[in-house]
Amino acid sequence: MKSITLIGMPGSGKSTIGRILAKKVSMKFLDVDECIHEKTGKYIREILKEYGDNEVIRLENDMIQTLDLQNSVISPGGSIVYSPHAMKKLQQETHIMYLEVSLDTLQKRIGNIVNNSRGIVHYDSLGFDGVYAERQPLFKQYAHDMLEIHDQNPEEIANIIQGMYCHS
Repeated sequence: MKSITLIGMPGSGKSTIGRILAKKVSMKFLDVDECIHEKTGKYIREILKEYGDNEVIRLENDMIQTLDLQNSVISPGGSIVYSPHAMKKLQQETHIMYLEVSLDTLQKRIGNIVNNSRGIVHYDSLGFDGVYAERQPLFKQYAHDMLEIHDQNPEEIANIIQGMYCHS
């Protein structure tokens, strides 16, 4: 079975759902933000604050280029869609699922972001609504499939994705 990449906005559940899905289908789970933290010793929000948006985008791209994506469920940061090279590799080597969540639901989930505490690329210049508007068409452009998420819990969403791709 082909590896699966989950893309979407911060708060869409990529990491939570990805961990559950990876266990269900006996694949490894790769959280790209965690991989960057292991390599640099810094969290995405720290890199953003110290070096800016472009450095986060560069690090995400570099990480995707070096990771072995075989037999994996991958959860990149939402800003991965700003890196065409990384997205091309993900499209070629994995099946990309866009976890589409409404702006209202995302705002309820993540609450008030103070000082960009989540480390969201372009947040300082666009705000959360602007980042959502900017990324939405990119997520749709790169995804092989979309899954609209409403009030399902992460386990239910993982089951839906498993049912879509994992016929063994």
